[in-house]
Amino acid sequence: KLGNELNLFMFDEEAGAGLPFWMPNGARIRSKLENILYKAHRKRGYEPVKGPEILKSDMWHTSGHCACYGEN
Repeated sequence: KLGNELNLFMFDEEAGAGLPFWMPNGARIRSKLENILYKAHRKRGYEPVKGPEILKSDMWHTSGHCACYGEN
């Protein structure tokens, strides 16, 4: 509710269900929160790892997520 009212993010079903598009104010808040978490994790010895955001469908089947999100 607040995300819509404050224009923080939006969803577009053509892009995919549950995939947010971060609007400028939301992107700024998200960036600040990510930076706080990044620093807290590094302070505790964690190293960041990033994976791909788009995967082959086989990975969705292997993980079991295809049953939940396959039609989208």
